[in-house]
Amino acid sequence: HDNHTGQTRDVSRAVFNEIQPLTQQYDFMQEYFGRYQYAGTEPGRWYWILVYAKASGENMYDFFKKNVQDRPLLNAAALALGIEVQLWHKAGIAHSDAHLRNAVIDIKDGDVKKVSLIDYNMLHHPSFKACQQFGCFSPERTYKAKRTRYDEDLENDFDYLGNGFLSSLQEFCAGDELRTSFMKGYDP
Repeated sequence: HDNHTGQTRDVSRAVFNEIQPLTQQYDFMQEYFGRYQYAGTEPGRWYWILVYAKASGENMYDFFKKNVQDRPLLNAAALALGIEVQLWHKAGIAHSDAHLRNAVIDIKDGDVKKVSLIDYNMLHHPSFKACQQFGCFSPERTYKAKRTRYDEDLENDFDYLGNGFLSSLQEFCAGDELRTSFMKGYDP
């Protein structure tokens, strides 16, 4: 299985340790405070969690649901989300659990102030040792999957991961209006 994060505990710990330098290198990422283990409900089962600085705003799924009738505001939000995802991808970072609940939007005076991606404990980056070990960005993996890790952030049909930011937008608009706004930000 090539989605190493969360699948193999030893490899996941290595990925967690590699996230911290990225959060210090890129302003668009939330500040990373550390990783902690906590006991699960099953005896003897432990889980890892990552702790980040709090992002301002509300998750974009709830925001879109609440404002579904305000097309100009939703289009501005989709555009801002596209810009944010493009920043990550240009830096070589794939979120890998991409859906609107993992994006936070901050609105001020009726305008989009900021969009932030959150909950990125499943990041993929070409410099991560586990990504190199599992070939996450290899041409062979891309050929077999018929898409890149970045494509999967946009549209994804895996059961255990987010369905992608573009796919998530389709829930709120039957046509391509929000998708078009997102792509204007993502690929101007």
